[in-house]
Amino acid sequence: VWERWNGIHPDGHFANKDMNSFNHYAYGVVFDWMFCRLGGINTCEEQPGYRRILFAPAPDRRIEWVKCGIDTAYGEVKSEYRLENGQWHFTLTVPCGCEAQACIFGKTFDLTEGENTLSLPDPAE
Repeated sequence: VWERWNGIHPDGHFANKDMNSFNHYAYGVVFDWMFCRLGGINTCEEQPGYRRILFAPAPDRRIEWVKCGIDTAYGEVKSEYRLENGQWHFTLTVPCGCEAQACIFGKTFDLTEGENTLSLPDPAE
């Protein structure tokens, strides 16, 4: 995918209009990392479209809280967590009609529709 990195000048006018979509994959890959790795919201290939959800967040003590969500055909899928007093507190939201599991710190949890809360000790402590 061709894209110019200098396609717009500081005064707001465009350079050559060819190759100025501002839709380069480099921007999308950051959001992919934020949702799939940091937030841990993933779909399963066997049941695409978030019919089956795998939450696999990667908490990092340098980021004390995360909150993200994605609208799907079944409703909003949300992943929220925070570090507080040596405990990670997770709230994982599963839309109606969907199946979900969470894999956090090497442990697997079956989730139900609606809000699911988990509190786990920080493995770094």
